[in-house]
Amino acid sequence: DFYQRVDDPAMQMMIMLLPSIAERIDSYDNLLDFGAGPTIHVSVVFRNKVNNIYLADYLPQNRNELSRWADGKSTFNWTPALKMIASVEGSGWLQLEEMEQYTKSKVIISILSIKCCNFLK
Repeated sequence: DFYQRVDDPAMQMMIMLLPSIAERIDSYDNLLDFGAGPTIHVSVVFRNKVNNIYLADYLPQNRNELSRWADGKSTFNWTPALKMIASVEGSGWLQLEEMEQYTKSKVIISILSIKCCNFLK
């Protein structure tokens, strides 16, 4: 399963590419990660560029995992992904907890309000 292993080549590509995109864009009020899945890497990468991060996904199990993460109840270990992001950003590994908590502070309201929606309507 793609989301079970951070060492998946597709996940690594995203983690390596997104910080350079985030570095080049202006700051914005909102970011929508539509089809976020049960992942936080997009939110973490853009945490310093936006005020609000909206996570949306069709599958209830993905929304539930995001809620568990926001509540500190997720069993998934995001440390390898956070280390990769910190390395690409040029920051140290000593602030991984702060990186994750700061991200949570921007998505918590959005996660609690995620609903199943049909984007075609």
